[in-house]
Amino acid sequence: MDAKTVCVTQGTSYNDTPLHLAARHSHTMCIKRLIQANANLWTKNCLGLTAERFVTDSRLREWMESIQRRPRSLQLQCSAAIRNNLKPDKTKNAMKLPLPMHLLRQVLFEQDIKIV
Repeated sequence: MDAKTVCVTQGTSYNDTPLHLAARHSHTMCIKRLIQANANLWTKNCLGLTAERFVTDSRLREWMESIQRRPRSLQLQCSAAIRNNLKPDKTKNAMKLPLPMHLLRQVLFEQDIKIV
């Protein structure tokens, strides 16, 4: 799989992302590649479950949990801040920003990550 050609945040009709699907079907290499391609570990599907809930391999689950404990990247922090400032019409307002396409996609389609 070429992770650069997959939208790692796109969800199905049940809001299952590619990461959810890979975890549900125990595709360890796909899970690792999606995470390396900045798949959002915190995205929940329509049942409120993250991809980690579907992982059965304890070593892989521990690895995913260790990634979740790391501080967010500066890019993710910036996208979340931009999204908060673009409300209420974030799509219309984001299109006015002079952002490269990959960052614009992240601003528009990434869900905010909440760290509790």
